[in-house]
Amino acid sequence: MDTMNWNPGTLLEMSGYYWRTCTLHTGVKLDIFTAIGPNTLSCADINKKIKADQRGLALLLNALTAMGLLVKTGETYANSPAALSFLSKDSPQYIGFIIMHHHHLMDSWQNMGKAVMEGGPIRERASFSMMSGGKAFSWACSIWAWPLPRNCQRKWIFPAVETSWISGEAPEPLPFISAWPTPV
Repeated sequence: MDTMNWNPGTLLEMSGYYWRTCTLHTGVKLDIFTAIGPNTLSCADINKKIKADQRGLALLLNALTAMGLLVKTGETYANSPAALSFLSKDSPQYIGFIIMHHHHLMDSWQNMGKAVMEGGPIRERASFSMMSGGKAFSWACSIWAWPLPRNCQRKWIFPAVETSWISGEAPEPLPFISAWPTPV
């Protein structure tokens, strides 16, 4: 097992991940990446779709650009290839629902000190209200644990998952994984 070379720089970098995480969560929650889609749009054009405060939106777009999720050219913004693939709801590879699950867990993690001091969980709600006992988290983890043949990728099949969630039961992961060869 590799050990981390902890120093003030690595510790401060880790501490600052929270800001990047909050920026990503906000971009997904406000549906910035879907609003932009495959286009190159100005802040005003994006704002016509999401109806935010213009100054606040500009700050968010610039932060997402600094993170490499958007590409800014002059006064216009475009999705990076990764953002278009994984953060736009128009993509079959969209993972925003998992990011929003993580967003809903932030209150629990923020209260970790209180949980340690009191000896129990603090969280009162789950991000997937139809699924109890952390089934959504367990299910998501189990999906990525299945081995796949070399040169294959995982693919989510959403309609079957949504049908199972409506019934309140966690879906079995294997039927919802398909693999397809990727270019080598």
